[in-house]
Amino acid sequence: MAIQVSKTTTPHKYVPYNQRGDEVKDPVVLTIRGLIPKESAALDDTLTRIYQDQSISINQGSYNYEVVRAALLSWTNVNDEKGKPLPIVLVGNLVADESLNLLPIDWVNEIANVIVAISKNPDEADLYLGNLVEESK
Repeated sequence: MAIQVSKTTTPHKYVPYNQRGDEVKDPVVLTIRGLIPKESAALDDTLTRIYQDQSISINQGSYNYEVVRAALLSWTNVNDEKGKPLPIVLVGNLVADESLNLLPIDWVNEIANVIVAISKNPDEADLYLGNLVEESK
């Protein structure tokens, strides 16, 4: 049986939940992509740690940051306190800490969940994205 290959790195537009609706004039729009299998596997390997005493830690927060660092490509309508646009800073193909630290933690968690979902089911990306760019206008 043949497999059907999808491009998980296809860019997608995403609007965070609290940026949706008629009351938001210029919502933040993020361009994200799915992770390729090797990236997903490497990041999944960092999620759980088992110590010598057999205790386990689940590193969900740092995992989410690394998922977003790897798969956030660009953004619009991210501004400083004076309204000046802040460009996203990339180091190689990864989001730099100075840019990643501008995003609220709840956004990082939300965006990471969407990236993981579209990585696992790229053909159903619209289900996770929900045409949110159009809905937010």
